[in-house]
Amino acid sequence: MKGGAEHEVERASTTEGLPVAPTLSPALDAAGFRRRRAGIDARAAWICLLASGVGALAALAAGALLLLIAAFTNLTFHGRLSVAHASPWDHASARS
Repeated sequence: MKGGAEHEVERASTTEGLPVAPTLSPALDAAGFRRRRAGIDARAAWICLLASGVGALAALAAGALLLLIAAFTNLTFHGRLSVAHASPWDHASARS
């Protein structure tokens, strides 16, 4: 084993992270694999951007569904066309 921060487990991975199989180090050395930095590349940034867009669209869809639920609740229980929050328990037949 070498001195300093260099340990056998650290050399058993092809990236900066922990290896899946620490005993793979001799096979990686024999195959000539180089260690590479696990940085963010353009593909990872693009996937993050797409995921943010999907999340924003999902939030907008959730808001639209809440308005639709409020509209149907108002129409069926209170007989009015509104998207204001109203509970079906506020209806006169719910109290009896």
